[in-house]
Amino acid sequence: MIIKISKLFTTSFFLNFIHFLRYIISLYRKRECLYSPFFAGLSAFSA
Repeated sequence: MIIKISKLFTTSFFLNFIHFLRYIISLYRKRECLYSPFFAGLSAFSA
């Protein structure tokens, strides 16, 4: 029971995270000039 709930939560979190990433990427493409230093720092931090 607990395993099922945690798996469901993980899956929904993962899907929400993918959706959030796609949203961030679309924002980045729209406002590349403004945010490129920020995203360069963010990608360097996550890498």
